[in-house]
Amino acid sequence: MEGMNQYYSEELSQKTRRGQRETRLKGLHSAGKLNYGYYTKNKKVYIHEEEGPIVKEIFERYAAGERGNEIAISFAERGILYRGKPFSAANIYVILHAEKYTGKYVLHGEVYDNIYPRIIEPELFERCKQRIDANRYGNHVPDYSYLLRKRVYCGQCGTRMTSYSGTSKSGRVSKYYKCWNAIGKKNCTAKFIQKDLLDNIVLQALQNTLTGTNLALVVDEIYKQHNAKLLGENPVKLLEKELAQINKAINNILKAIEQGIITDTTKERLQELETTRRELQEKLIFERMQEQVVLDKKTIADYLKEAVKQEPEMMIDLLVDKVYVHEDRIELILNYTGTPPKPKRRIDDKPENPEGESLRGSLIFTTEASIDVYSHKGNNKKGLEPRFKGVCKKSVLIEI
Repeated sequence: MEGMNQYYSEELSQKTRRGQRETRLKGLHSAGKLNYGYYTKNKKVYIHEEEGPIVKEIFERYAAGERGNEIAISFAERGILYRGKPFSAANIYVILHAEKYTGKYVLHGEVYDNIYPRIIEPELFERCKQRIDANRYGNHVPDYSYLLRKRVYCGQCGTRMTSYSGTSKSGRVSKYYKCWNAIGKKNCTAKFIQKDLLDNIVLQALQNTLTGTNLALVVDEIYKQHNAKLLGENPVKLLEKELAQINKAINNILKAIEQGIITDTTKERLQELETTRRELQEKLIFERMQEQVVLDKKTIADYLKEAVKQEPEMMIDLLVDKVYVHEDRIELILNYTGTPPKPKRRIDDKPENPEGESLRGSLIFTTEASIDVYSHKGNNKKGLEPRFKGVCKKSVLIEI
């Protein structure tokens, strides 16, 4: 009896597979869960109007050098969801591995190119694949030195700005920061800013801020805010509560798996939760250490004095939390003693604050950075020096 059941079961499986293959040959979706960015109508696959551009953005940003976690964080800030929940780094990498987005689908050794509409070019997928493979085996791809990478935000819409580069006909590489909302959905009119210009403005502002009489103002504000934090809401208890909820959710999924309930969605959700748990555990360790830190003004001053002496990359890591780029000014929010401040988020969509007051942190004072600007236009010959164009002056709001 068992042999007959097995025979009919195998025969049914073969018929099912044949039917699904015939469906695929017709260019129709046969079975299974669709990838993010697509939807079906009468078994025909179409590009989702809202999700499709997000998929393309993920590939473009990863190819430009951003990490999966950085992209996920920026989506959370913009309110972009993955199947009704915030994006995680795991979601980003699932998308980056899916060749279907090029219009090519390989199954059981057969290639189907008429089922999934193309969202990205095959060349873009290959660039991302090469970077994933390089990172996997430890051979990291070369990266431009964007000092403020992960820290630059658009002052107009609040979206994180990303690093971009372009090559002119003469072979000169130009590097700059761009707002993603200004590139993708065109719902932001913010202009890009040259990388070297912004980097130098921030470095000069730090030198102005953390030397001489200005240093005492910064030390006083940090000391005041640190004490206020100790008296305020306890982040350790909040993180412990959140971690307990994540552990409970993971245990529920593990129980379901033990009962034989295993689907792609189950595995995907488990990956998301485990990633979140690791992040929370790291934050919890950090916050517990912070509870034991006793800050006095001399300790703060010594830290800042030492930080400002470092090489630019180290100085940025030690001192800068966020940089908001406006058309007429730069907002620089300081980091201190390794503790990222939590500035107020801007909730309106007004491009500028007419009074020029701080919109996010506690304003300490305003300084000015003056940077020489040179023009490379027309300099196609090797060895031709760039021409001095003028001085760019930017007002910089220093905040904690």
